[in-house]
Amino acid sequence: MRQSNEKYRKVSTAVTSQPSITMNFTLLLLAFFLNPLQISPGSPAEDVQHKLMHLLDFSLANPEILTPNAFFGINFADAITPQRVVKEKIQKVRKVFEEISRKNGWEVFDFAVDPTFWRKNSAKRREKLPAERLNVSEEVYENLLNIGSPDEEQSDECLRKLSRGKCSVSRKCWKVMSPNEEAFGYHQTHKLLFYMVLSRQRGCNFNPFNTQKIIRKLCTKILTEVLTIAHQGFPENFRDLAMEQIFLCSFEDFPDFLKPRWIAEISSWQDESGCFTLCESSRKCCSCSDHMTGVGAALLATFSSS
Repeated sequence: MRQSNEKYRKVSTAVTSQPSITMNFTLLLLAFFLNPLQISPGSPAEDVQHKLMHLLDFSLANPEILTPNAFFGINFADAITPQRVVKEKIQKVRKVFEEISRKNGWEVFDFAVDPTFWRKNSAKRREKLPAERLNVSEEVYENLLNIGSPDEEQSDECLRKLSRGKCSVSRKCWKVMSPNEEAFGYHQTHKLLFYMVLSRQRGCNFNPFNTQKIIRKLCTKILTEVLTIAHQGFPENFRDLAMEQIFLCSFEDFPDFLKPRWIAEISSWQDESGCFTLCESSRKCCSCSDHMTGVGAALLATFSSS
């Protein structure tokens, strides 16, 4: 979901630890997802919705966070949430982003800003995925993340072929997006995003059954990685990736990715300012991540609507 991520700066924020609040919220989330209820005052679902609203308020107060990376996730949140109050807040964020985007001359894919592209009539019925974690150390897994394609530039180029109603995928794109080639990390999630767009793009002469088979295959591989990251305790350097992996495959209705403990863990990464922070291993230097905050918005919308 990252669109040329390195060229957008991050926003520094102070991070304050509140263990008792985090623990209470974690227990509420676990109770909710083990026994789902409708949103009601004081319910865990309302708490998650409050966290999403807090994120949106942060975005309005700190418009420098509104890069294409951040708004892509917020656009997903707009497509997911049924809550009018949330949608109204997102519309305010959208207007600010559109003005910033116009001033900066950013290239923004249509599916990254159009919530109707991602709206679903109903959830797909998915079976559990046959995946097991990798038996590797954190260091070995980090090295595996260098394996595969597409890189960020190739990903943007291939997604551009599907933007604005086009469906002119080159042979090079089919090759780098092949689900059969070994790949890990963002290489894998960017392949998944490509096929998610392809499956929804009108006029693409591509068998939808084959597309769904590919999406299932990619999410099976991605689940293997998330299980590995979770087993390692969600290290700081893998959190951004894990959020992207969990969101994309949960959006495709694979229930394996909405584990209560994962939901509680990810929700705890939002700091009291409203953003999702990226910290160095020492935690002495933390900054608000545009990408994590955007994916965080999409995940919080998913959690409150599940």
